[in-house]
Amino acid sequence: MRKARLIFIVIIFVNFSISGCWSSKEINTLGIVTAIGVDKCPEGYKVTIQILNAKAVASKEPITESPVIVIEQEGESISQAVRRMTNLSSRKVYMSHIRTIVIGEDIAREGISGILDYLIRNEDLRTDYFFVEAKGDTAHRVLDIITPLETIPANKIIDSLKESKISWAPTKTVRIIELMNAIIAEGKEPVITAVEIIGKEYEAHTTDIMKQIHPEERIKLSGMSVYKRDKLVGYLDEDESKGYNYITNNVTRTIGQLQFEDGYVGLEINKVRSKQKAYLIDNKPAIKTIIELEANINVVECNIDVTKEENIRMLEKKAAERGKEICMKALRKAQEELQSDIFGFGNTIHKRYPKIWKEVKNNWDSEFTRLPVDIQVSVEIKGLGTASKPFFLKEEE
Repeated sequence: MRKARLIFIVIIFVNFSISGCWSSKEINTLGIVTAIGVDKCPEGYKVTIQILNAKAVASKEPITESPVIVIEQEGESISQAVRRMTNLSSRKVYMSHIRTIVIGEDIAREGISGILDYLIRNEDLRTDYFFVEAKGDTAHRVLDIITPLETIPANKIIDSLKESKISWAPTKTVRIIELMNAIIAEGKEPVITAVEIIGKEYEAHTTDIMKQIHPEERIKLSGMSVYKRDKLVGYLDEDESKGYNYITNNVTRTIGQLQFEDGYVGLEINKVRSKQKAYLIDNKPAIKTIIELEANINVVECNIDVTKEENIRMLEKKAAERGKEICMKALRKAQEELQSDIFGFGNTIHKRYPKIWKEVKNNWDSEFTRLPVDIQVSVEIKGLGTASKPFFLKEEE
């Protein structure tokens, strides 16, 4: 009897202690947000969201309606603008599946600390989304474009970012933790990949764009946007963005071309190793950056016999000179025009010479512009591709 009573008490206790999925929401009551954009407006913030149109995405029939719905609202704060969206959406705005944060240029130049504060405090958000900045445009316009290859536009931006980072090199994937660390770190400033709308004006927010072989208006990754603290100060072009990634050891693979009078030799860069070292000149800090590249020849469109050892050495030297030229271009832009230490040289000095860093850190913006930087680039060509000689190489008489 006692045993039966004990079992009964345990069952009752377990039933009361199990809360179940008390905070769960049915999926058909949620508006799943794939991307969020933030722009400046007179009231404060204009927030644009892309909500997944599950009915269109899940359909096995050809898409006749937009895969996403775009909603925008304004408010004194981002939170207020998002809450106002309940006036337009019949579903709860659900942000746990956000892939992309798009920042308009106006708000970027004013400062993004308010955006980051909202995002990091929002308990519904994960931290695995990526940031991009709308170069010369608004976040609203970027999110209003339907992309022809990807059903969900936010996925197009993310996939382009990841593929470009792996194969091309003038872009960078930036998550919120990295962005915030760069803003608050001593001797390092943040960068964000920029996106640009190219082509003439077109009704790109309709599904008609999916019927075109050559869409008139598209989203393009467009180098790096450079910040000082939390404010946008300018942009790096394609070569400068590559140079930045070489210096900061952020290149996986890329390609390059060496120009000659009768054509060019193409190289595929397969491995990049870059390291920074701080040293002193007359008791003042300086930086040495050593960049080592391994490459294969992937095309020969000139009259050079790449089977000859002396020609390989010549190509390696020319490739190293070209690599240094790209890096110096990025360095000059950062020091002379933007005056923003995006390379983290100050951070390197801080680690190596903490006492000297204390003397210069309060005036680092100015000190950075005069910082001596020695960039050394070496290239080793490992392979010649599947053909040993150029197809059209003229035989010596």
